[in-house]
Amino acid sequence: MQQQSAYRRWLAVFLLCMGAFFLKSPDAYLNPQFWAEDAVIFFKQQWNHEWPRILVPYAGYYHLLPRVAAWLASFFPIGLAPALYNLTALVVASASIAYFLQRLSSVSLALVAFLGLFLTPTNGEVFGTLTNSQWFVQFFLLAACFLPASASHLRWIMPVLVLGGALTGPFSAMMLAMHAVLLAASRLPQRWQLTSWVSSFVSALDPWRLIALWAGGLTQIGVALSASGQKPVEFSLHTILSAIAGMSQTHTFGMRLMPAILFLGLLVLILLLILHGNLSARLKGLIVISCGVALLQIAFGSIKPKLMADVLGVGDRYFVLFKVMFWLSAHIALSRFAWLGGSRALMAIVLCVVLVAANNRSHLVRAPLPDIHWTEATRSLPADREAVIDIHPRPWTLTLPPKE
Repeated sequence: MQQQSAYRRWLAVFLLCMGAFFLKSPDAYLNPQFWAEDAVIFFKQQWNHEWPRILVPYAGYYHLLPRVAAWLASFFPIGLAPALYNLTALVVASASIAYFLQRLSSVSLALVAFLGLFLTPTNGEVFGTLTNSQWFVQFFLLAACFLPASASHLRWIMPVLVLGGALTGPFSAMMLAMHAVLLAASRLPQRWQLTSWVSSFVSALDPWRLIALWAGGLTQIGVALSASGQKPVEFSLHTILSAIAGMSQTHTFGMRLMPAILFLGLLVLILLLILHGNLSARLKGLIVISCGVALLQIAFGSIKPKLMADVLGVGDRYFVLFKVMFWLSAHIALSRFAWLGGSRALMAIVLCVVLVAANNRSHLVRAPLPDIHWTEATRSLPADREAVIDIHPRPWTLTLPPKE
């Protein structure tokens, strides 16, 4: 009965997330069209192939879930491809976020995380596309690997799901780096107050899920290192700090609210309040690893100036996890003050998020894409020559060879 109740709660949260994702990009489902890599990578590379192209990397890592989705969609009429891709993205993103929210085991934390995802300003690039569904899969990986496993008959299926998520995007590599840091911290003397909780957190994690995460993460690292034509990564501490202290404010609040050094100080203060608080080891560990992964994403994004301009319309995907974890961490830190208490801290955070949303009304929903009439363009493809089809973003095009 307890497991059935848990499944019902997850289903309710899943349907709520589906509704929220639909509202973030309704045209992706009412008028489905291809976006960028959905067409020129996953659809095109599956074209004329009988088996899924799961061992073909893109951007230096594997994309298991989009590759499998592209393979399954290839059994249906070509005119349905954008709809099938977008619906798959909707289901994958909703399931990932629903699992993350439910595993938080607190209605207030789940509410703050939900609002931090759906009511913060965005350019909408991560919503409604199969290509960018990986940015939501990372939430599933965080909850599945870094919160203690619950007793369930699905327990032995979870490592398989974790491996699938780990082979979808580069996030598993970042998570295993953070896990390695905590493993090292667990060896420090227990008298250190900041690390006294680490041993209990590390020992409570499910070893099979961690094995799956490490297998996927090491595989992604190996693919990245062996990728031909990859330029050496050059990090600049100044650029990284600028992205964390400045651009993250733009993507979280819609503007820079305070000087960079002050915002960096705020982030450190929030983290110290969490580490010194009476928070459970499971939640401290999740916060530390999630925040670390979020900062790593911003750091790697900072080496791509064209993708990290200090405006909401560019590079918002690199800040998805940061935005959720900022509001979640701020709520936990505020709850430490006795005069605020849990309920007042929750009200304060909810009010702040709502005010940010109200001030960025034009950046809450993905703008509708102009209709490029995919169905008509693919209704009669030439049998003796390549077909060139318009896709989004313009002026991108998809070039398809004749069907074999």
